[in-house]
Amino acid sequence: MKVILSTNKFTTNLRGDYKNNQYDYSSYRAPVRNFLPQNDTFVKNNRPSFNGFIHTQSEFRGIIRNHPVHCIYCKKPMINVDILKNFQHEGVFNGPVIRFLQKMTPYKNILKPALLEAFNDIERIALQAPQTHLSRIIKILHNESLIELRSIQRPIFNEIDKYVKQLPEPYNEKAMEVLLRHRNRMEGIAQQEEFNPKDFTYKIRNAAKTILLSNEQKSRIIQLCDLLNDKQLKGSKTDAISNAIFNSIFPKKNKFDYSLPCSIKSIQLYIVERIKQISSRQGYNDITNFCRTAEKTLLDKPVIVPFRNKAFIYDLKQVLNDCTNKHIKHKIFETAQKLPTSATNLNSFITKHQCSDSNTIGYNLFKPSIVTIEHITPTAKGGRNQMGNWALACAFDNNSRQDNAMNKILNKYDKNNTRYYFNEIIDLTNQSLISFEDMLQQSESIYHESGRRLSLKKLSRHILEQNFRNNSQQNFDKLVELSNKQLISGYDIYELQKLLQKKCGIYVEVKNLSYHFY
Repeated sequence: MKVILSTNKFTTNLRGDYKNNQYDYSSYRAPVRNFLPQNDTFVKNNRPSFNGFIHTQSEFRGIIRNHPVHCIYCKKPMINVDILKNFQHEGVFNGPVIRFLQKMTPYKNILKPALLEAFNDIERIALQAPQTHLSRIIKILHNESLIELRSIQRPIFNEIDKYVKQLPEPYNEKAMEVLLRHRNRMEGIAQQEEFNPKDFTYKIRNAAKTILLSNEQKSRIIQLCDLLNDKQLKGSKTDAISNAIFNSIFPKKNKFDYSLPCSIKSIQLYIVERIKQISSRQGYNDITNFCRTAEKTLLDKPVIVPFRNKAFIYDLKQVLNDCTNKHIKHKIFETAQKLPTSATNLNSFITKHQCSDSNTIGYNLFKPSIVTIEHITPTAKGGRNQMGNWALACAFDNNSRQDNAMNKILNKYDKNNTRYYFNEIIDLTNQSLISFEDMLQQSESIYHESGRRLSLKKLSRHILEQNFRNNSQQNFDKLVELSNKQLISGYDIYELQKLLQKKCGIYVEVKNLSYHFY
């Protein structure tokens, strides 16, 4: 006799959610997404999907696992961050390079051009030494890459130097100090550096994403970084530090004597040492390197700090923030943007990772190709955090855009890439994975941000009939209402009217449409 175990989990869930189900969202979702009743507690950002539609950012990013969706900008395929994390945990990156190639070769086509060059170099060396590791290969390539990288960086520095000398006083002196400090970093010259908790924390947080640490270890490291940036540790007197901060820094088992004389630097050294101890359980890694450099800096010893474009541009912006000569400022930052980055230049990638462990190298090789949610209209400019304002973009292009106009990145690539991407979104709509209203709102958002008109011709007869077979005029009027709220283009409304007539023989009228075009 077969015994079937039953559970009341389903009925329990229904009972638990019943009190919040007084609003029926099953028949029409779009207005609910944008204009929720104030007393509704059921529909949230991470709420379950209705009718199987994609609703959350994680669901949208995860769609690329089973459906081909390319970056809206560069049209390259992308990889989900969870896949990279799994490869890390499986030891693919820090194992023999032959295993790395076996696992990652199918993903070669997602790599950016410069990183594809790096992959090919790794492949070439792996043929001669299949049991070596990624970190060893980068060290082999480093010396030659460093020479080539500096041959590109030096002329750019000389050009910036020319513009800095044209700045009025005292800005030229301050900018020259920044230029000299970072030029020494670029040349690999040891010098005394000032410890910057904010910059140190930024590096540690980024490195923690690529190193195999437990959640507990990451949480503790981030907590210590936050303490390092606490306002009480930015002064010069330890008297201003509260007992609560001391207790957070020093474990009770240490029985730290608060009455003993100490300095802010000694406390910072202790925190850096604790971060190093936590991360070093995973062996030699980037966090350990950053901590060793920070310790030397706090002890006023000359250190060799690797040159970083972001740090250089940030320091320049700090000293030139109030400078009124906008023309020269623009020239300086325009020239600084020419400096090669690890995502766009093979030699820069190799030089950046000369002391990194294999896990970091493998992860960062594919990091620019990770799929991310692009807010078509940036949230900083009032863009909604909803499916109608989301697109899928690789991390490289998403980060490059920041809060700028969409065309800043689109214009770098083929003008047909946007249409190619949107046809894939329409295909997902035809498969009932993306709702009809979300697809139309994405079309409007893209046009609003880029001025690129997208066609709905790829919509299937099946999906049109599914949405308009019953109550066709009523459902069409609801879309017109959304258009009047500037969520759907009037252009799409008229194109949809023609498609319904041509593909399905459904006749609808455009009534009371006030939002036509821009």
